[in-house]
Amino acid sequence: MSIIHLILLAQSAAVAPQAPLEPLAPPPPVEAPSKGVNLVTPPPLELPKYPAVPIGNPGNWVQTDDYPTIALRQEWQGITAFRLIISPNGFVVRCDITRSSGYDVLDQATCTLITQRASFRPARDPQGNPVVGYFSSRVRWELPTTDNPYAEADGSFSTSSVTWRFFIEPDGSTSDCVVMVDDTLMQTAEPGSPCGPEMRYKPFTDANGKPVRQRVYYVIRSGLVPETKP
Repeated sequence: MSIIHLILLAQSAAVAPQAPLEPLAPPPPVEAPSKGVNLVTPPPLELPKYPAVPIGNPGNWVQTDDYPTIALRQEWQGITAFRLIISPNGFVVRCDITRSSGYDVLDQATCTLITQRASFRPARDPQGNPVVGYFSSRVRWELPTTDNPYAEADGSFSTSSVTWRFFIEPDGSTSDCVVMVDDTLMQTAEPGSPCGPEMRYKPFTDANGKPVRQRVYYVIRSGLVPETKP
């Protein structure tokens, strides 16, 4: 189940081909941060006749594995609202945070990921010429939960799990390790664990055989099963 949700606002609605369009209303005013995070107040907009439309599913711009490691360890979560400026060729040229999650690392991750991954069919003027466009939305950062797929309704089979999430670097070393025991996030990995500093792995490679950085999961599950009498 995804833990990160992209919530589209009315300003980003797709437009049916050849359908008459009404000018969009200006975006809502910028909300003040609750925890002292600096925000950028976007300038007033001159909205195009036909708005920019996302290519593909915007829900794929920010995914579960993108949760910043430090945010997982500190159990930070929140909602980040943003506004994009889209160039006439459909690329993101600017990302402004219009409402902070309360944590810089989550806000920065939002703009970094979306700027890298988002693309658009460009906005157009009444004559059909590509022009600068805008797109507003929000990312909900929520901490993961661990559901136990082995538990029976009567509680006859209970399990516990330990999950190490970390990167294998191009040189085979490990980094950014996060440890979860059932639903509890641990702060650090113990020496000798699958992502301990002494561990070395065969690195992953790309299509050209070049070693690359790869996120991996190491999971151990255990449980007690009551004796079944004949």
